[in-house]
Amino acid sequence: MHTTLLLLLSVALLLTSGCTVGPDYQKPDFTAPIGYSSELLDQNGEAIPMPETGQWWLAFGDPTLSDIIQSANEQNRTLKAAYNRWQRAETLIRRERAEALPQVGAGASYTREKLSQETLQLGGNTDQDVYNVGAAAALEVDIFGRVRRLVEAAAADADSEREALADLRLFIQTEVAITYYRIRALESELVYVEESLGTRRKSLDVVQKRFEGGAVSELDVAQAASLLETTQAERARLKREQAVLINALAVLTGRAAPDFSMTLAPLDGTPPKVPVGIPSELLLRRPDIRQEERLLAAANARIGVATANFYPRITIAGDIGLSALDASQWFKSSAGYWAISPQVSVPLFEGGRLRANLDETKLAYAQSVAEYEQTVLEAFADVENALDSWQWLAEQRAAEQRSTDAALRAQKISSQQYDGGLIDFITALDSERTALESQRRLAIAIGIEYTNAVRLIRAIGGSW
Repeated sequence: MHTTLLLLLSVALLLTSGCTVGPDYQKPDFTAPIGYSSELLDQNGEAIPMPETGQWWLAFGDPTLSDIIQSANEQNRTLKAAYNRWQRAETLIRRERAEALPQVGAGASYTREKLSQETLQLGGNTDQDVYNVGAAAALEVDIFGRVRRLVEAAAADADSEREALADLRLFIQTEVAITYYRIRALESELVYVEESLGTRRKSLDVVQKRFEGGAVSELDVAQAASLLETTQAERARLKREQAVLINALAVLTGRAAPDFSMTLAPLDGTPPKVPVGIPSELLLRRPDIRQEERLLAAANARIGVATANFYPRITIAGDIGLSALDASQWFKSSAGYWAISPQVSVPLFEGGRLRANLDETKLAYAQSVAEYEQTVLEAFADVENALDSWQWLAEQRAAEQRSTDAALRAQKISSQQYDGGLIDFITALDSERTALESQRRLAIAIGIEYTNAVRLIRAIGGSW
């Protein structure tokens, strides 16, 4: 018996190492552009080195931003769900690998039975008890690689979930930074609006006193009051927008909005210069591209599974155990039994099901190829958009700074001229309104410059 089992096991192992049907996977060879059409020529200074920890946000030198992103890394619920999704995919690899291992079960039974007298000789007793205990095993001999392809597909799926987690983590980190800088840009606007409110309250008091003294008409008072109320309304709007963004930031960091707070500081300075490298590096840097490539590998493996279903499936089953009419007789050598049952199943007629399944897997692979290539093309466009924006935003910021400086000088001059009676109040108000609008446009430009820098980091995959 042992010799027979060893022989069958050896044959099974030999057959299992047989051929694997279906196409072997080859990573797509996507021809990347040589370089980007835009360069960061408008910003002075050397490109910053990548932080040794790999935490790109440290390049901004903002402890508050670092704390908020770290909180998001640890507490964001969507990230936790994606992590568990990856772990689930990893367990499926073990499940598919188990298909190539013997399936073993054990059991015991007791049967009270009455036998037909027609099956007995010499009029034996027709009533008897039967006691059984034993084990059964079955092993699929993976001749054509069906199980190996299943494992290959499951491993690629798990890899894709890991990359999806990395892509989601990068997205959440950059979304935190973008939201954070938008909040600070709004704070810069609010600083200018608050300063303007103080100035306009004083202007209204001055005009009111001049009206009471007969120096100006009631029209000047009404215009000064209208401008003050307009500014207060604008302050309320900015506060509302800021509150909505702060609540969104709370959700990103995994905290309830009522319990979340942050330091509100105006935004100034310039974002760090990030080296973008060459386009072909995106194929390795960006987790969304790596995710699509792994999905492509899984689709290719499933073609092999569908192909293997056309071939015979061989299973070796066996039983071994003890059987007796009295449980005390189990310990006799004569109570043992065993059976080996090689089985072959061959698909003869499936009504086109196997062919349809194979065609579906091939179309799924072709779909994955197109999705992979589209992801790569969009990645190149993301970097180009961020680079183009970086160039023009630098020019816009410089122009807005010059405009603000000029508007503030004009406001100072017009205020002096109004006090001296050289210009009317409407002209002075227009000068003040222009100065505030210029300051706010500058704050907006600085905010966009920072958020675009974060988008560039996202576009190149979060590393350089």
